[in-house]
Amino acid sequence: MNVALDRKLAAGIFHCISHSKPGGAQPLERLELRVHGGCHPDSLFDLFEHIGQWWLIDRSPRDDSRDVIELKGLPRRQNLEWRPDGRLTQEVDKIFRRVWLKEPGSSGDWREEWHSWPLSEGEN
Repeated sequence: MNVALDRKLAAGIFHCISHSKPGGAQPLERLELRVHGGCHPDSLFDLFEHIGQWWLIDRSPRDDSRDVIELKGLPRRQNLEWRPDGRLTQEVDKIFRRVWLKEPGSSGDWREEWHSWPLSEGEN
């Protein structure tokens, strides 16, 4: 579950770190996020490579748009599709749909249908 890192979560992590800095500190200008670790059974490796997207996040250098950030996905591997049609195996599809599917019952391209889980906003 914790392998997934989509655009929304990457932006949330940047904002959380940025807003946690004490007053007067230099603002966070750039952050590179990479997913590491986790159990990677061979049957799930390509799925994890796709949903564990790496991100480079930059704050706008313009004085009039300092709250604007740019997110750029970084490539992890050259070829993410171990099957020519890009479909998941039946076993992997069942796991994917249970854990990361945006909308239950969706049947489009799995590479566009997933989501990561939001940051937890627990008590400090």
